[in-house]
Amino acid sequence: MEGASAKSETLFWADKIAHEAIEEAKRRNLRVVVCRSGQTPSGAKHIGNFNDNIRSYFVAKCVENAGFKSRHLQTHDDMDPLRKIPERVQDLEGKWHTLSAREIERMEKYVGFPLISVPDPFGCCKNWALHFETLWEDGCRKVGIEKTEYYRNEDLYRSGKFNPFIKTVFERIEMVRSILLEHKTTKTADYIPFWVICENCGRLTGRVIDFDTESKTVTYVCSERMLAGKYKIPGCGHKSSVSWENGTGKLDWQLEWPAQMVMFNTIVEPFGKDHYEGSWPICREVLPKVYNYKGIIPFVYEFFLIDGKKMSTRHGNVYVMQDMLEIMEPEVFCFLYTKRPAKQREISLRDMKLIDDFEHAERVYFGIEKAKNEHEEMNLKQQYELAWCDRRVPERKPLRISYSVAAMVVQLIRDPERVDSALKLLEKIGHVKLPLSDEEKEQVKTRLKLAKRWVERFAPENVRFSVLSTLPEEVTEKLSEKQRGALMEVAEKIKSREYTAEELHAELYNIAKSHGLTSREFFSAAYRILIGRDHGPRLAPFLLSLDREFVIKRFSLKG
Repeated sequence: MEGASAKSETLFWADKIAHEAIEEAKRRNLRVVVCRSGQTPSGAKHIGNFNDNIRSYFVAKCVENAGFKSRHLQTHDDMDPLRKIPERVQDLEGKWHTLSAREIERMEKYVGFPLISVPDPFGCCKNWALHFETLWEDGCRKVGIEKTEYYRNEDLYRSGKFNPFIKTVFERIEMVRSILLEHKTTKTADYIPFWVICENCGRLTGRVIDFDTESKTVTYVCSERMLAGKYKIPGCGHKSSVSWENGTGKLDWQLEWPAQMVMFNTIVEPFGKDHYEGSWPICREVLPKVYNYKGIIPFVYEFFLIDGKKMSTRHGNVYVMQDMLEIMEPEVFCFLYTKRPAKQREISLRDMKLIDDFEHAERVYFGIEKAKNEHEEMNLKQQYELAWCDRRVPERKPLRISYSVAAMVVQLIRDPERVDSALKLLEKIGHVKLPLSDEEKEQVKTRLKLAKRWVERFAPENVRFSVLSTLPEEVTEKLSEKQRGALMEVAEKIKSREYTAEELHAELYNIAKSHGLTSREFFSAAYRILIGRDHGPRLAPFLLSLDREFVIKRFSLKG
């Protein structure tokens, strides 16, 4: 047993859950492991929400790798009521638009409506829900997840898939109430967890006051309702009786969520820490006590922080899949989610450490670098393969020029489409060896385009630069005699011979030392005469990327 436990501890996290899921499927005489997730199309869903989908997908893929069948599916909870109008929305191309005060005011009347009844803010889709469902599915496909089955709650309700669960909730209402009252102080002893779409005002505010399982009807009153404890939705007072079948209303989330799990024979489902502390305790009891289901294998993921802060519109740091794919390759983005889910992740779009982490894993995968130990090597290789999702893992390492070098090059050539100019520059500074295959050229072009967008949107000021066309007098006046001497020696060295980036790098340090300068004193002088700042791109390749005669003249302090 101790050996089995030790082996389990060394397994990659998704493999571990996959093995547990396979064993559970066998105990239930199931031939397929269903890995499920869900999301509400209330607006553009940020990269933290993507944890549900992609981590579920990774487990499904590991189940298949272990020789067992799996299904990966996701529900769109599009019958949920609209809580508020977001300030910013995305069109179907992934571009952000800030709604005007007038547009927000026009949309406010739809707060409380089911998302399927709210108009698309761009008028391009049937409704609000379908717009953001389409955007979400497009993002999933772009990162390489192709084999997901998508289901819409609207279809599930209207086709009768939820009918048995609604009936069960009514038949076991006392048990349901006891569970809700144990966990929810806002619920009353007569509460019925089903809401009707009011026939008069269209809002999901029809509070059920009675039901009849024989006639399959509910009686409701359209009443004021609080959503998520802070959004107050008015009722119109209308009272009526309707069938509870075929999409006239919906179950409370705490009953709907476990119903979805049972409906699809779910075995594995990830969810965030907020659900773990909120709805999951209710769901965990509802599954066996109300729906007679054995339960699922849950796994909880921690939140992402962006530059030390939780994502929020208030902080202006909400990013969606399409945002990330503007600045990094899909496999690099997906690599983030291969890391252990139980650890909080901090992402910075200013330093792009995520790209460095991925490229280290890639070099380990292709045997170019070594991992710290055998366990890390196994995990990195597994992470690398999963990060490609349903796309083919390359047989040989793709050509990836350094992101920092790409950021420098795009600021010199301006147009990433000028691949030939970029390639000549990259060859000059020792980052590619020509000629390249068409595939390699395309890889370089892609990296340059991504880096250009990153520079424009996220790069810190010390990364952005423009070369001074002339040398300002005030810059030279502030140079010490030692700095002047060192800079002029650089000019003489470059005039006398050709350098590689590595050779020039070593030469620059030797020159600084020979003139009694610290590296900081020397490099700050060099950057000031080139770009007017104390910091800049890595100096040796930067100098080689510039016109040779220009560098000689500038370091000779002649303009």
